[in-house]
Amino acid sequence: MACRRCYQKKIKCFGGDPTSNLACRYCRSARAECTYPTRHKNVTVSESYLKALENAVNQMATPVTSLPPNSNPSRVTPAMSSKRRFVEDTTGDAFVIRLRNLATNDRETSWTGEGGGNGTSSALREVQSVPPYEYFSLQSDQPATNITLKLPPYPYAIHLVNQFETYMGYEYHWYLRKSFRERLELTYTDPQSDAGKDRTWLCRLLVVLALGETYNSKVPPWIQVGRDATPNSINPERPPPGVGFFENAISLFKTPFEEATIDHVEVLNLITFYSYSLGRRRSAFVYSGLAIRIAASLMLHSPVACNTTYSGDSEHRRRIWWTTYQLDGMTGSDLGLNATYEFEEIEAKLGLPSDENLSQENQDEFTPCAILTAHLCLCSVRSGILSVAGAGLSHAELEQVEASLTPPINILEEWHQQLPESIKFDFSAGIPSAVIGLPECRSLASLYLRFHQCFVLLLRPVVLRFLASAIRRDSREVEHPSLTDLCNRCIAMARQNLIILNSLWGIDRIAKFGFWESLHLFSSIKIFLVASIINLIRPFSITFDDINDRMLYENSKRLLHEMADFGNMSSRGHCSLLEDLEQTRELIIGRVQSNAADGLVLPDFEVNIDQWLAMLNASPNTSFH
Repeated sequence: MACRRCYQKKIKCFGGDPTSNLACRYCRSARAECTYPTRHKNVTVSESYLKALENAVNQMATPVTSLPPNSNPSRVTPAMSSKRRFVEDTTGDAFVIRLRNLATNDRETSWTGEGGGNGTSSALREVQSVPPYEYFSLQSDQPATNITLKLPPYPYAIHLVNQFETYMGYEYHWYLRKSFRERLELTYTDPQSDAGKDRTWLCRLLVVLALGETYNSKVPPWIQVGRDATPNSINPERPPPGVGFFENAISLFKTPFEEATIDHVEVLNLITFYSYSLGRRRSAFVYSGLAIRIAASLMLHSPVACNTTYSGDSEHRRRIWWTTYQLDGMTGSDLGLNATYEFEEIEAKLGLPSDENLSQENQDEFTPCAILTAHLCLCSVRSGILSVAGAGLSHAELEQVEASLTPPINILEEWHQQLPESIKFDFSAGIPSAVIGLPECRSLASLYLRFHQCFVLLLRPVVLRFLASAIRRDSREVEHPSLTDLCNRCIAMARQNLIILNSLWGIDRIAKFGFWESLHLFSSIKIFLVASIINLIRPFSITFDDINDRMLYENSKRLLHEMADFGNMSSRGHCSLLEDLEQTRELIIGRVQSNAADGLVLPDFEVNIDQWLAMLNASPNTSFH
């Protein structure tokens, strides 16, 4: 249920609890009163009935979430709400387990709750003790096709794995790193072993190789030799890097249903990410949906029993779940959908990734979790930011615009302030020298790109509103200090992203085939395009350097075109959109006339400014990852 303030602003309300008078996150950030509408339907429940229910549940070894003092019995706590995704397991199998526990006086099952919860929870499905249920096996459950694979030479395979982990190894957890490399070596030394021929393993390996190849900085050249050869000719049908590996992986992959494992979740996560490289965003959404469903069926969101055979298994499960959660939210927001699961609910149940409980030996399987955790927390506010950005800021009163933007800005600033010192750097002048030599350099850059992109998406409607006011000569809005400050902040964040991307280009760490790289680049270039028009119509009204910022714009544009020439399908689309936007910009600038009384003004002409601004505010890819 949304509080009155969030309901009026038409933004997503989260983080609050009406039963315990806990204000939601936006009201806390705005230091505003947080009230909830009163429900008119009350149900009277006797105290004896509640006690009877409590005793019955206790006998089934399920802890009850107690009601807050003086609360209305007809209103349940968040943990018991029907809107929560995770509820009591009501299957017959779970009932039999609890009966067995009751019969043997084993009324509690102990769980490791590292970083999440009170350490015991029999409300969770006991992952290792639920007996398998019976079902009818179908012939289609088994893979039927015979496939012959030729893997790349071992040194090249190692190179591609290194590339993949360099670019993507810290903000996500894809697999156990040491175990992956040991199995890779076994596959090459003993390809006929059962481990080497496992389809799921080979599928996972091939997608990693495909992703690693997308981060090659040079395109394999097409060279034509002969009298009829055309200089500098390039085959326009060049396949995307890694697509051969990916095609083989898809032919191997069998969508699991009844016999799914965590290995299948890992494969689906990798397939999801590579699908973006091919511009297949709907495919990515479907694959991530399968991954989150399988992860939930394996109860990866629940703490693991203490007697696991591998001491790092609980952390592995936790990080795989959070990676799956990120990809689910990323692919969903691209289609205008929220994440399947609520961040706060999972965090309370499972806890965030942690390095504390890993032994020295197990640490080789994982990367330090600081970047992954920071990325998760940034993702947790994604839907709120997108809902505010799309809440009609272009036409609201200025006071309402400022009030709507203050809470999410405060949340983002708080996120940055709470970053661990190990990953807190100043990227305003590009990649810091202290970061360039770090193995997590690329992941750190991606984290800050996403952070700045949050501001760009949040404040972009304000920049476009400022431009519309400048064109219409609305001095009240153009001279409003809050609107100007918000506009300058958006331009500053776009500037920082362009500087970071150009710095990565300079040290050969740019992901030329990257979907998100192109999206961040194009999004910031658009802000600079608008800023250049504002600076011409209303000189000195915003912070825009006519020389340095124009040079940064042109360099960033060259990078976008180089990525398109490399074969980046998203960059090709972005280049086409940018060309249309620049044509309209030139038309606007060409109609600016000198007037002695009003200075530079823009007379009415055939361009529909509102429609053009809507085009600027929209893009084929609206997610911020």
